[in-house]
Parts: sequence; structure tokens; C-alpha cells
Amino acid sequence: FNEAKPSRVLQSRGRELESVDRNIEKLDRRLRAIAQSASRNIKVIVIDGNNLCYEHRVFIGLRALVPVARRLSDNYSVLVVFDAVIRQKLKMGDQDIAATIGDNTKVHVVASRKKADETILDAAADEHSYVLSNDRFQDFREKAAVREQRLISHEILNGQIFIHDLRVTEALLVDLELSSS
Repeated sequence: FNEAKPSRVLQSRGRELESVDRNIEKLDRRLRAIAQSASRNIKVIVIDGNNLCYEHRVFIGLRALVPVARRLSDNYSVLVVFDAVIRQKLKMGDQDIAATIGDNTKVHVVASRKKADETILDAAADEHSYVLSNDRFQDFREKAAVREQRLISHEILNGQIFIHDLRVTEALLVDLELSSS
């Protein structure tokens, strides 16, 4: 080993073994996460609509939501639930919002002065329904989707929407007029 002291060799090899053990643990966690993701039977995706209308606290309207809803509706039944404030933010009525998102997606805007969180979670009560939101819904830990960890997050970065759990990547829309036809 080109080392005169056996204790140094043991220390060096011990550190190498610890490093290998840590890598094995990381791989094991990653493989378990992939297996769990692959074994899910998702039939319905309930989207937290308002959540997908923001990129780093900046309101971007439906530029992320439209391509995501359209893509997900190819494989799942999709329901988008909005807080009532979305009407004012988008300067659109419920029918116009639904028409912009597309025919293959159901859209629901909760009653005025109500928050959508509880409606989103109640709509995802079935074991085959998952919620797409970056919220953790800590006030609703008793709801099935939260309790059973059926929450899927997304990221918006550099003009792309990433939903890693579903292996989905979509580009933000530049112009909704061109895409809503």
C-alpha cells in the first residue's frame, strides 16, 4: 500500500468504505423513489390552478397552466381548481378561462372569498387522484391526498415547466392567442 503505518491504511480504507456506503444509501433511496413513482396508478390529476399561474411570485397568467393541462390530459383526467381571485387577475370569466385551458380539462373556480385548498383536496380524495401543487397543505393533514402523500410538485425555470414525478417537461407559452386554437 506504499504506507509504513498500518493504521493510516486502515483509516484511508475506512473513509473509502464510508463513502461507498453513503453512495449505496443514496442509490437505494433513489431506486425506492423511482419504484414508488412507477407503481402509482394515477387516474386523476387535480391541479392547483392559481399555483401554476406564478413563477417565483410573479404572476404569469395561464402561460404554464395551459401546456401542462393539455399534456396531462393526454394520459389522465384533469381538473383545474382556482381561487375566486383568478377572475380578477386574468380579467376573464369562468367560461373564458375554461375555453383557454381546453376542452379535455375540467375547470372549477371556487365561490367568491373562498380559498381553493380544501376543494382541491376533496376533489382528490380517491386513491387514484393526485394533486399537482407546490403547497404542502399543512392545515389539511387529515385529508387523504395529504395523509397519503399524493402531492406532486412542479418547477418553472428558464421558460420550462418541470414535473419530475411525472417525467413531464413543457415550455411556457409565449402567446396564448396562438395556442388556444
